[in-house]
Amino acid sequence: MTLRLLPARWRLVSLAFLGACALLHAGPVRFEFTVPPAAAIANPFARELWAEVVTPAGRTLLLPAFYVEPQVYAVHARPDEIGAYHLGRILETTRGQPATPVAATPRSATRVENQTRLRLPPIGLDPLRPGGFARADGRAFVPFGANVAWAPTPDVLGYYRATFAAFAAANLNWMRVWMVHWGRTNLDWVRPEDGAPVRPGGIDPAVAARWDALLAAAEEHGVYLQIALQHHGQFSTTVNPSWADNPWNAANPGGFLRSPSDFFTDPNARLFTALKYRYIVARWSWSPAVFAWELFNEVHWVDALKLEHHEAAVARWHDDLAQFLRSVDVYAHLITTSTENLRSPIYARMDFLQPHLYSANLTAAARTFAPRRADDTRPVFYGEFGDDHLRLPEAVRKSGLVEPAAVWASLLGSGTLPAQAWEGWKLRDLDRLGEIGAVHRFVALSGWAREQDLQPFSAAVECAAHAPLTLAGAQQWQRRPARDFTLPLDGREPLELGDWPATFATPESTATDGFPCRGTFHATFPRDVTLRILIAGVAEKGGGLRVRVDGATAATAAWKHADAFPATLVVPSGPAPARSRWKTAASPTGFRCRRPTSASPRPSSPPSAAATTASSRSGSATAPISTRSRRSRPCRARSSSTTSRPARGPSPGGTPPRARPRPRPSCRTPAAACACPLRRSAATRPSSSSARPEFMSPTRLVMIGDSITEWGRPSPDSPDYATALGHGYVALVAQKLAARFPERRFEVLNRGIGGHTVRDLAARWQRDALDPKPDWLSVMIGINDVWRHFDPQRKHDAVPPAEYEHTLGQLLAAARPGVRGLALLTPFYVEPDRADPMRRRMDEFGAIVARLARRHDARLIDTQAMIDRLLAQHPPEVIAHDRVHVGPIGHEAFAQAFVAAVAADL
Repeated sequence: MTLRLLPARWRLVSLAFLGACALLHAGPVRFEFTVPPAAAIANPFARELWAEVVTPAGRTLLLPAFYVEPQVYAVHARPDEIGAYHLGRILETTRGQPATPVAATPRSATRVENQTRLRLPPIGLDPLRPGGFARADGRAFVPFGANVAWAPTPDVLGYYRATFAAFAAANLNWMRVWMVHWGRTNLDWVRPEDGAPVRPGGIDPAVAARWDALLAAAEEHGVYLQIALQHHGQFSTTVNPSWADNPWNAANPGGFLRSPSDFFTDPNARLFTALKYRYIVARWSWSPAVFAWELFNEVHWVDALKLEHHEAAVARWHDDLAQFLRSVDVYAHLITTSTENLRSPIYARMDFLQPHLYSANLTAAARTFAPRRADDTRPVFYGEFGDDHLRLPEAVRKSGLVEPAAVWASLLGSGTLPAQAWEGWKLRDLDRLGEIGAVHRFVALSGWAREQDLQPFSAAVECAAHAPLTLAGAQQWQRRPARDFTLPLDGREPLELGDWPATFATPESTATDGFPCRGTFHATFPRDVTLRILIAGVAEKGGGLRVRVDGATAATAAWKHADAFPATLVVPSGPAPARSRWKTAASPTGFRCRRPTSASPRPSSPPSAAATTASSRSGSATAPISTRSRRSRPCRARSSSTTSRPARGPSPGGTPPRARPRPRPSCRTPAAACACPLRRSAATRPSSSSARPEFMSPTRLVMIGDSITEWGRPSPDSPDYATALGHGYVALVAQKLAARFPERRFEVLNRGIGGHTVRDLAARWQRDALDPKPDWLSVMIGINDVWRHFDPQRKHDAVPPAEYEHTLGQLLAAARPGVRGLALLTPFYVEPDRADPMRRRMDEFGAIVARLARRHDARLIDTQAMIDRLLAQHPPEVIAHDRVHVGPIGHEAFAQAFVAAVAADL
């Protein structure tokens, strides 16, 4: 990686990252064991075996095991703690019955020593910034990369290793990869030339080993993978169809599905799919390089939706499989799917929304999204975009010039996450990945991800010269509602430009096709205009177009499928009425407005107003189009109107004409009411010349506790062990205090140690709590005291409630005279059932902490109450994979509550 061309600050970040990567080793903590055969289960992949793995901190994880060879199974744990991992009991679930112990024999060592930290922090939803992602250490994560859905060469591993290296060199962190048979990455569909067929419910071991190597290489290079588990062609007969070759097709040997749509409802298909997904989670969920499981690529193209409109069945399939994945994925990876309707119930249980974009106007369309539910704050970004429908010379299309501009545009509209290019392999081969990486560097160095008050706006551009006004329909095959659109003529580019449809259909077909049947433009023109609509094509049954101006029909025409295209429909020119509307439809790819051959100066008299509406008046049908043959359209059209518009950018020769005055950008509307490829802050920032406070000695805050407090601290032999804050609520508290009191200095010390009880706390109280002489002392202890009561192997370490209250009370009494303030955090358990025995005991210990807080004049932070509020919004496994060790959502809640409780007294 060449760093000398990067800014100095970025160079340091990159060098630090690469240095960390060089020291760490990727790989799971692996245990193998043998189990007795199960006479009732013929398919070894169908056995639901689980393994208990005890982490160095004392956590007991119940992880799914996967089949290796006859009677041999393995389990993979994430190496996210330093120390020894132990294999515990092996259990089996049969036909939904509770897990029962199995007489298993270890095949590997039952103790594995881990001395390395994870290279990549896991990614989840950002609890602080709705609509974003965050790393496990609390830092914002913005996915920058591209699709490399499959390797175009037989050497799959060699190609991906080289591509991961290219992504890392370009500072890209995200890649989307498909499990596809032609890419040699489908676990249960192998082409004859690549190996033996896989029986339904089975897994090809060679493909599984290939995925082991792929994920290891991705982690080595710092690239997160979004893995598409299914693709539309498998169950489609019309769009990229591969149903004829699908091994589950009843027409093929061993197949059992009579139609592609049966995949979503057939019990065997659902069972085999669930078994495959369980295997995937068991073998690879340990890897933090997995950004998300994507259930389907473009599910709207499958026959069940495109032809039969069985949205409810497809949505139920998504609900059930998402719930199943969460039930077995202890590490709680994100789950998504891809379909164009953001309001669809298919997205109901997805963690983020992921439409795709193949627009006739990428820079406009990338800045906006289809409508979604008003209360939906989940992240959304274009998981694919491509240039299929841009009217470009072939040389430009092959050059890769289009993709970087679209990535920039996607950040300068209504979204906050970048769009991802489809042809990542093209960008790699053309050495253009660095241009996407430049956008990433801008976001990283500018603090973009931390801004929450940015609004899109559009600047009016004024200059003497004029250029043709071209309005290109943006949405080629994405369904958007009919628009009523006011067209500015002063250089502004509102976000609505990205919603203008390129395909229209008759009202009768919109109920099933979803295409609009009309569109309306309102405009104020400075002189007479002529509207020219260019029709790119019509459906197999033909199509027609009617144009109305101020409600009166101004032009109509109809075409047959066999006619020559593009065709032109001209609306007769004449004086622009005082108040007119253009209405057009049937299928414009866009409007195109051309400058008159002899440009006249701007009129001094007030301009006239005009608007146009177009509506479809004849039938439409679908036909395959485009290079990937996956889009369908009833018909398309273009339109042009002869008028003038302020020039934008350089002249066709590539340099600005010297005689032209410099454009004067200005925004004539509020930031929230206008849009263009620029952003500004809606909040006024303080001047850099503001007086700074005089130097103050820092306020020292010691936060002591168990693994919840320790979360993410390095090992004790690390040189920065004493000052490291970790990645949990302690680090977040430090950040929030610095942000809330910029004039103050705080010194926060993390003194959490995993596995400790109040007895351990007493043994180190003088050293860790009193000797640092804190101004404020925070204590969170009790989870392990309770947990030991329910751990058969550690019951001798359980702390009775009376001893807990007495010991903790003595410690607080010893500390109280020497500190300005005390804060106590209750222990908690992520369990919604308050009658659960461990939850009842945890509540008992929480009540003890509340009594001690009153007795010693301490601020009480009721973490259990916060967990209960989170449980009303999320299932337990999303909050904490083991019901105790919370992820970013929990740590953020604790930090917010802590700062709110103590801020007034600091």
